[in-house]
Amino acid sequence: MLKELLSFHGRYRILHLTWFAFFLSFVVWFNFAPLATAVKEDFGLEIGQVRTIA
Repeated sequence: MLKELLSFHGRYRILHLTWFAFFLSFVVWFNFAPLATAVKEDFGLEIGQVRTIA
């Protein structure tokens, strides 16, 4: 069972792609806060718009 779970074939491929996409979304979301000022300046956003995004 463990060997199948660690494989990248069949239904386990979907499992691994799903948890990786979920993990990647958290990494991107939590890296937005330190970059918020740069995003605000580059796109010419107002404070209210940045708060809506974050």
